[in-house]
Amino acid sequence: MKRHIALTVFCVLCAVIATASAGTIKGVVIDEAGNPVYLANVLARDTEPKASGGVLEAEVGIVPWVETDNHGQFTVRGLIPGHHYKVFAKKEEDGYANPTIPTYNPKLDAQIVVASDSPRSSPDVRIQLGPKAVILHWQLKDAVTGKPLKEYHITVTRVDTDYTLGGVEGGNTVLLPADTDMSIRFDVQGYEPWYYPGQNTKEAATPMRGAAGEQKELEVLLKPQKAAQ
Repeated sequence: MKRHIALTVFCVLCAVIATASAGTIKGVVIDEAGNPVYLANVLARDTEPKASGGVLEAEVGIVPWVETDNHGQFTVRGLIPGHHYKVFAKKEEDGYANPTIPTYNPKLDAQIVVASDSPRSSPDVRIQLGPKAVILHWQLKDAVTGKPLKEYHITVTRVDTDYTLGGVEGGNTVLLPADTDMSIRFDVQGYEPWYYPGQNTKEAATPMRGAAGEQKELEVLLKPQKAAQ
């Protein structure tokens, strides 16, 4: 009897959890010309109300990115019905940066959609990608020998907010927000730091700025550090 009661309680809890996460958001992702975008990535972030009446952004559980189909359509599942979600979309290989990163989207602006628990045939929301980012590509070399350098660290900083991205970028390429002043720094062990457009100090550097979809190429020549006397 005890086992039967425990099993019944467990089944009820499973039903409650399944109902609570049965919400979905259906939509379509389009480009700036209004064409559907295949294999764009979409993410829905829950927004929870504060006790004071404001809005506190919080992720409830782990909601993965989902991909759009060949009609640009997507369905995000596992949501809480009735909750408001910010819906973000990206396609970095086409120059549309990740809008959940403050460097590209300082206020984390996005369309807000209510998750539904009823089936729908038409999309709840149309998400338009854009504008495209600036595509920055570079080659790092020893300024004396011309030898390519691979072990580096790049830091890009948005001048107006001081939001920073840093690391080693695959393919020596990074996306930068368009029409925005960005400071660029490269560091390689054993070399002096390099600041765009080719300075060794932050004070002497100037920002980089580019238009949407523009491609920029850099040849970064790093000077070896002088041996300590």
